[in-house]
Amino acid sequence: MQMAQPRYFRFSRAGQIAGLAFLAATAAMAHAATAQTTVPHRDSRDRLLATNACVKCDLSGVDLSGLNLMGADLSQADLSRANLAGAYLTGATLYQAKLTGANLSGAVIGGANLSAADMGGVNLTRAVSSRANLNMANLARADFSGAKLEYSNMEGAILTGANLSRTDLYEWRSFLDRRKLYGHIWDATRANPDTAMPPFGKNGILTDTEISKVVDYAYITRGL
Repeated sequence: MQMAQPRYFRFSRAGQIAGLAFLAATAAMAHAATAQTTVPHRDSRDRLLATNACVKCDLSGVDLSGLNLMGADLSQADLSRANLAGAYLTGATLYQAKLTGANLSGAVIGGANLSAADMGGVNLTRAVSSRANLNMANLARADFSGAKLEYSNMEGAILTGANLSRTDLYEWRSFLDRRKLYGHIWDATRANPDTAMPPFGKNGILTDTEISKVVDYAYITRGL
């Protein structure tokens, strides 16, 4: 006569099945969560290319190099570590955008609105940003070497540790007197209250020594 299986074994078997089902569900949820972390980047990029706008989008680390994004609206978008090398951003709106560690080398951002943008450590080497609005932007440790910044609005911008070597600052070319040039860099509002140029010395953006070095550099590179 066959003996009935112990009651505890039936419970153990049910527990094993329930455990396997739980593990399978957990794995499925983990896979879905992984997919959800990558989808927004792809969707955001596709939306940007289709509509030329992606406000508050997550585009961190996305490759947008060489793209024509003229007039694009990227207000408050996350573009940290994004590759925008050689991109055309003329007239684009990047108000309060996050561009920390982004690569904008050789990008054209003339007339773009980057006010209050977080651009700490951004690569702007050889970028063309004439008449760009960088008002109140965080440009700490930004690399502007070889960039063209003529007539750009940098009032209130943070430039701590920024690299301005070989930067084209066209507005400075007319200063033939070193003292006048120094005074203009120290506080340009004395001569023009409506100037877009920030008072580098008055606001403590640059020290006396740093301003003197800028004056020396301007005279050497411009042959003044």
